Amino acid sequence: DGEENLHRWQVKGDSPVMLEQQVQRHLSLGGECFDAKEWSTSAPGEADYHYSNAGFTLLGFLVQVVAGEPFDQFTRRRIFEPLQMDAATWHMGAVPEAAKHHVANTYRYDPATRSFT
Repeated sequence: DGEENLHRWQVKGDSPVMLEQQVQRHLSLGGECFDAKEWSTSAPGEADYHYSNAGFTLLGFLVQVVAGEPFDQFTRRRIFEPLQMDAATWHMGAVPEAAKHHVANTYRYDPATRSFT
């Protein structure tokens, strides 16, 4: 995704949009947030690395479909619990009070103020 489009993915706190809806809105032709400019026209192997929030959204959705359970439940059961990651969560509302100072939040650079928000 182009940095100028990251604001369309940014949500403070828990997203009100389910993963399936996010895929439909951002990755489907005709989706309300779809933008063809975000996609490379290079053939595989011809382009430099390009980070993609959309790609990770699609990956999470595919895990959810194949696993047959919501992505957050799958990762809790298969990753967080076995590794004893008791404070790890996908939901801001579930972060234990004692761990809130460890939360990594998204930010955006504002060229007008030359600061991150």
